[in-house]
Amino acid sequence: MHQTVRPAQLALARAEALLVERLEQLAGALAVGEGAAWSAYCEAASALAAIAPATAPGADGRALKTSELAAAFGLTPKVARRKGLRGELPVRPIRLGSGDRSKLRWAAR
Repeated sequence: MHQTVRPAQLALARAEALLVERLEQLAGALAVGEGAAWSAYCEAASALAAIAPATAPGADGRALKTSELAAAFGLTPKVARRKGLRGELPVRPIRLGSGDRSKLRWAAR
C-alpha cells in the first residue's frame, strides 16, 4: 500500500532533523564550558519536544506493524516488540484479537 507524504510532514521531518543537529552543536558548546549556550539549548530542546509527537512513527493515525515499528527505530522486530510492550517507545500497543499471542499493531501515543 502506497501512502502519500504531505508537505507538512516533510517540513516537520526537516525541522526535526535541523533541531537535532542544532542540539548536538549546542551540547558541544556546553561541554567546553560555554555557559551562554544554555538558553539556546533549552529553546531548541523545547521546540524539538513540541514537534516530536507529530513526527513519531504512527503519528499520521495509521497503526504500524511490528516490522514497520522496528524499521522506524532501527531495531529488530523482537526488540521493538519488547520495548513497545514495556512502554520504552512513544507508541502504544493495539491487540488484534484476544490472548497474549494475538497480533499487535502500534499507534502513536
